[in-house]
Amino acid sequence: MTSELMRAHEAERQRLAYAMHADIVQKVSAIKLATETTLHTGDVNQDGRDRLGMAVGLLIDVIEDIRAVTTRLRPSLLDDLGLVTAIHWLCRETGQLNRGMRILPSINVRDEEVPEYLKIVIFRILEDSLSDAFARGATSISIELGRAAEHLALRLADDGGDQTVDEAMSLFAAGLRRIRERASLSGGKFDAQPRSGAGTAVHVSWKLCH
Repeated sequence: MTSELMRAHEAERQRLAYAMHADIVQKVSAIKLATETTLHTGDVNQDGRDRLGMAVGLLIDVIEDIRAVTTRLRPSLLDDLGLVTAIHWLCRETGQLNRGMRILPSINVRDEEVPEYLKIVIFRILEDSLSDAFARGATSISIELGRAAEHLALRLADDGGDQTVDEAMSLFAAGLRRIRERASLSGGKFDAQPRSGAGTAVHVSWKLCH
């Protein structure tokens, strides 16, 4: 997969996310509204009311499921409010889902300092990192994103497991290997090292073009 193909892939995900949100969610919402109107104003017996009430509950679940899928395809926060806000949202949401893991973000860069094509790459790397850290039993992960001269640097450190980096790459390929691939395809440099004691430290950097 080339960097151009990766960008095209993300563009398609963005298009699909928008189409699902703008089209499918609106249509299901319209069905829900019509069902609720019939439930409250129509000449329906008790059995019919029970069935319509169940249908409304299922439609609410469908809407929430679609919204969850569109978020995974392309987080709207990334486009609406920018990378920094999206990162804090991701950390907060992941922390709420995994109560036993502390997530410590330190974002020392402004949205306008990050090239547009890198924003989704960084967001996806963070998704993979948080998932990988949790899979390895991490109780904390620190995230640092900043700019130094002509480079943008992302540093991640967790305390999950006591395996070597090679073992981590073998056991949890879906995490670290995807991070390495995303870094390479976007023109970045990837490095992963074991931390003293336990855990893994990941460093990804990109040279910024003017």
